[in-house]
Amino acid sequence: MFCAGTEIFFVVVSYPKFASNMSAANRSQPIKLNRPVVGKARKLKDLMLKSDNRVCADCSAPDPKWASSNIGVFLCLKCGDVHRALGQDISNVLSLTLDDWSDSDIDSMIEVGGNSYANSIYEAFLPKDHPKPKPDSPMEYRTKFIRW
Repeated sequence: MFCAGTEIFFVVVSYPKFASNMSAANRSQPIKLNRPVVGKARKLKDLMLKSDNRVCADCSAPDPKWASSNIGVFLCLKCGDVHRALGQDISNVLSLTLDDWSDSDIDSMIEVGGNSYANSIYEAFLPKDHPKPKPDSPMEYRTKFIRW
């Protein structure tokens, strides 16, 4: 049985000089989004550039720097903090520039498609007396909305 991942691992461990010359696309390491991007990472970067993803999914603050990879939304720092407090099994929050993104993290984001699609599901039955927070909303209101 052929297992490419095992053979790449063998090459990296056995021949470190060879491994250091391998391109990032050929290594089985998580991808940092602030590096030049190819493949899936390129698709994620393109997803980030869509107009609905240029604001926080929860409060519409401009220029989100975080994302919940399993929910598939882009988030500001404040809303990202609330998501992070929910636990990684509920909302896996990653920095768009500082964290390493695995292929499965990227696949999840691409599969959902970003803020508009995710919000169409999560906010479909949102009561009218439960409006979304704004960028300057207090943390307790933001937390109440996100936990709803």
